[in-house]
Amino acid sequence: MFTYKIENSYCAITGYKGEVPSELVVPETIEGATVCSITDNAFAGCTTLEKVTLPPTVQMIGHKAFKDCKNLKTINTKNVTHLRPDAFEGVVIA
Repeated sequence: MFTYKIENSYCAITGYKGEVPSELVVPETIEGATVCSITDNAFAGCTTLEKVTLPPTVQMIGHKAFKDCKNLKTINTKNVTHLRPDAFEGVVIA
């Protein structure tokens, strides 16, 4: 289950509660709020994570959001307009 913050009808994913699966599909909306960002350190150290599917509404990925997700192989970032340079620190995506 995702953890998140909602403010002014926008939602920021802050992490995941429980065991992180190998594949995450981030929804476009949560509680009617548009998911627009992945916050700093949201999934840092989630070594089980292999694939992340982002909706077109996600435009920002924060600092070290996926730091040391060593098994991450696939993530779609084509709609992301604000990608922090250290968002994928310690990750090699081929």
